[in-house]
Amino acid sequence: MLRPFLIVTFPSDEIAKEVCSRCVLVKSVGRLMGIGGTVRECKSAVSGYVGGCRGCDLKEDDSWKINFETFGNKTTKEEQVTIMNEFIPEVDVGGKVRMKGADVEYNLVMEYEVTVEGEPRYPRTDNEGKVVEGNKGKGLRAVYFSKLVSPGGRSLSDKYKLTNRPYLGPTSMDNEISILMCLSGLVTPSSYVCDPFVGTGSILFTAAVMGANTVGMDIDVRVLKGRKKGVDVFSNFDKFSLPRPDIFRMDFSMHSRVLGGRGGLGGTYDAIITDPPYGIRAGARRIDGSGTTGGRRDDHIVKTKVYEVSDVMSDLLSMAAENLRMGGRLVYLIPTLRDFDEKVDLPGHECLKLEWCCNQPLQLQLGRRMVVMTKVKEFDKGKAAEWRSKCWPMGEESANKVERLREQMGKEAERKRRALEEGGGGEGNKTSKKKKRKICGVERNTVEVKKFQDDDQDDSEDK
Repeated sequence: MLRPFLIVTFPSDEIAKEVCSRCVLVKSVGRLMGIGGTVRECKSAVSGYVGGCRGCDLKEDDSWKINFETFGNKTTKEEQVTIMNEFIPEVDVGGKVRMKGADVEYNLVMEYEVTVEGEPRYPRTDNEGKVVEGNKGKGLRAVYFSKLVSPGGRSLSDKYKLTNRPYLGPTSMDNEISILMCLSGLVTPSSYVCDPFVGTGSILFTAAVMGANTVGMDIDVRVLKGRKKGVDVFSNFDKFSLPRPDIFRMDFSMHSRVLGGRGGLGGTYDAIITDPPYGIRAGARRIDGSGTTGGRRDDHIVKTKVYEVSDVMSDLLSMAAENLRMGGRLVYLIPTLRDFDEKVDLPGHECLKLEWCCNQPLQLQLGRRMVVMTKVKEFDKGKAAEWRSKCWPMGEESANKVERLREQMGKEAERKRRALEEGGGGEGNKTSKKKKRKICGVERNTVEVKKFQDDDQDDSEDK
């Protein structure tokens, strides 16, 4: 059953604040003063709280306010006022009520039953917005009353949001997601963090905010140099006075030769955090050895070719196993369809242990998963080829599921379109029209990505 709360124990308010400051998905942390199945039971619990609210270090001249929230249902303004009046005698110690900037805030939360889909089991309003009187009071699971200790870590996400950055690209990582990835990678001040597909540097930016030393690589020199003079991958770091990362151009398929992993000596990086290219918005490239320099070695830009997704994933896990220190973490995103089974479709490595794999639904059929792995075994170069060959649990079948993701998306869109046509969705059916627009959007985006990749290849060949 979906629950919005987690009751935990902290040694002190200070530690709770420190933890909460890094949790972008936590709305707030409060000191629980009372809980009950009804408003009356909750009020009784608050009254019996040790010292009442006077045990919360309140002063007589402290201003205060009560925040009222519901989960899984709605309440009218009149009902909210009536319920809050029940608790005022317990919290009013003489100070003024101040709705903005209050010294002390209380949270009064009413939790109602919800369905598996997260919808109210006993909705207070119908589809037309009219109050359903018969559902009043039904489905109430619990009432919570707490004193606010700390808001969530949203300030970290809001301060560095993408709209505040001067340099962005089509694959720039959402700030909230990059924070979650860095937290999952256990990034701390003085950590060494690497992003082998750095792009516009969104992940390394977040790692730098957390105090890490950062290193990035990418084969696309145009992304690294930026769209115009003075606006490049370093611009975002400079704006917020963050230390610049070490960036260099590299063909990732040659990572072992370029990086020269230290293997038995324990590796180099504390975390490797990245969003590999899968060909959805941008495709991966590797050096095509068939070209020649024509005698121009200084300014020659080598010809590139398509870097198969299955090879990208195999190389990523091999690179992490070779270059992470023992206990270091690999964190990456992988797009998946609804039928993805992490037990057989997720690549693995002998040196890496899967910690967790979290799914973020993006569409009905499409989503992406954040994969977190820990290095638990020293890398052996003598077994590198053997381990790499076992990367995909089901061999070619597993590799192809990710390899042909874009093709599968197109087929799914076509299947939906035909199903709508066979179902007789007419022009007057607004729902059908909306679904058709979404399907067309998937097809259109697929064509645009393919065109972008073709242009990318042409540009490389021209150069």
